Amino acid sequence: MIALIAATALGAYFVQNAYASGPPDLVIAGLTVVDPMVAVLIGIIVLGEASQAPLAANITFAVTGAIAIWGVFLLAKNHPQTRL
Repeated sequence: MIALIAATALGAYFVQNAYASGPPDLVIAGLTVVDPMVAVLIGIIVLGEASQAPLAANITFAVTGAIAIWGVFLLAKNHPQTRL
């Protein structure tokens, strides 16, 4: 229970810090990738939901997650409000 409260407080701090330091659309892009990814990882690691999935499916999970993360990094790197 304490870990859940601590994780919630830490997540709220990170989100508020992101809103304070960057463009809102980048924050939303990051949350759009991070929130489902955390949910999927909890399902896979904690609940064992992918324990019967074949190796090809696990590789596909990892590759698509990496592509999503890469897309957010590209958006942040090429964002018009972050250019000097």
